[in-house]
Amino acid sequence: VGLSGTPLNEALVTIREILPQFKTNKGVEKAHVMILTDGEAAQSRVAKMQPVYTGGEALRITRLYSNNLYLRNRKTGTIRKVSTYMNPTQSLTTSLIEDLKNEFPESSFTGFRILESRGGWFVRSAMNGNSKLQSQWKKDKSVALTGYGYDKYYIVSSNALQESADFDVAEDASKAKIKTAFAKSLKSKKNNKKILGDFIGLIA
Repeated sequence: VGLSGTPLNEALVTIREILPQFKTNKGVEKAHVMILTDGEAAQSRVAKMQPVYTGGEALRITRLYSNNLYLRNRKTGTIRKVSTYMNPTQSLTTSLIEDLKNEFPESSFTGFRILESRGGWFVRSAMNGNSKLQSQWKKDKSVALTGYGYDKYYIVSSNALQESADFDVAEDASKAKIKTAFAKSLKSKKNNKKILGDFIGLIA
């Protein structure tokens, strides 16, 4: 029925088929599923019968805008109440991830959200007034969140990722420029190591 601008929910649905195939093909018992996205999922599309002005009904494509939505897993028998309007921690995306974790308890699910410069609204919403997280974000331009379905949800500023970790200066650079470039290199590496260290601890 078509994909949205950020088809994250649709991608999560496909994991239910892809993960068992991957484990069988690779001969592994436990898989670490890592989900990389540059945005939150747009409202998913569905096809359903709707009234038409000429009378009767026709199959139409629409989006899931409802607070009366339930996610049922026929295999596990679980039913989850989903809110498409409320906090992201109650969204369809979160429900899909929690459902995957319930169906595949031997696997871990880690999210990586690359936050664009105009994504301040997401940070403010995600922090929910937590001053400690806000200070960490301001300092490191990265933060690890819980409560979004994932075992850990890493939010990383795109600007921080674009910073080069290489020490590169012109041959005729002054001592001041060399010092600045070196300090910037160390800072970038330090931030990257923090994210990497936390991630390794999660999957070890």
